[in-house]
Amino acid sequence: MATESMQSVVKFDVPLKALCEAQRSAAMYLEAAYLNAVEFPDMASMVRMNAVRCRAQQQEATALVVKFRNTSRDVLDTLMPNIREAAMEGDSDLVQANVELAIEWALEMEKDCEKTKEK
Repeated sequence: MATESMQSVVKFDVPLKALCEAQRSAAMYLEAAYLNAVEFPDMASMVRMNAVRCRAQQQEATALVVKFRNTSRDVLDTLMPNIREAAMEGDSDLVQANVELAIEWALEMEKDCEKTKEK
């Protein structure tokens, strides 16, 4: 099990709150824009489409942060203790396998982040 100092390294409450606040702000602005565009159907339609895109992007970003949190917990709670134990036992193959797995997860998170940025 990870130590308290390791767990304190990863704090994700702030980014999730910031994402929620950003979504609320965007929703308020889009609602105001929609109310002002009611008499202009084409403009109102564009506002609705942007609202849908904005919500989808926010949901993807939130899911990404949650995935990062879960992955970091897995690294801290599972891989690090495995690496420590394997190192103490002198099992370099197990240490290497766990480090490679951590690198694989990190690369996957990097790809997910880039995909989200591109959208």
